[in-house]
Amino acid sequence: LFKGLSFPTISSVGPNAAIIHYSPEEKTCAEMDPDSIYLVDSGAQ
Repeated sequence: LFKGLSFPTISSVGPNAAIIHYSPEEKTCAEMDPDSIYLVDSGAQ
């Protein structure tokens, strides 16, 4: 039974992908690079 998201979707790239529950900010966000790790965490249960 779906009750809701556990947290908003996290989308991060490069070093930001190592930050737990990363949230983009203008000075810390990074452009996507095909050679970098990309993380998408949708909070699936």
